[in-house]
Amino acid sequence: MRKIGLVAAVILTLLLLAGCGADATDSNEGGAKAEVTQLVKESIGNQHGPEVAKTVKVNITKSEEGATDGRMFVNGNLEYKLDGWKENGVDQIRYVNAKFHYELQHNGTDWTVRNKMFFDEERREKK
Repeated sequence: MRKIGLVAAVILTLLLLAGCGADATDSNEGGAKAEVTQLVKESIGNQHGPEVAKTVKVNITKSEEGATDGRMFVNGNLEYKLDGWKENGVDQIRYVNAKFHYELQHNGTDWTVRNKMFFDEERREKK
């Protein structure tokens, strides 16, 4: 069962890598959404590790083109689970919900982040 999950993860990674190349969709709204989703997951993974990054759920709620060409604004929210820590000897689970806003600029081949903001909320549960 574990091997099936590993194979599925490798296939998904390869598909994501193949889809992230510079193509006709990279400079449109879909390319911006894909870039933001990837950046959000990488950011959480860098903060909390790859196991937490696997639990990240990203929901894009709004995207709009800017006044100038190649500019995109993407809003959404995310949720992830932090597990495996104790507080006063009691196992804890923390669910973090956050809203985000990204301002992106397309440089001809890919999207670059001009500005990003996160607004966190969290809730805790005892195991």
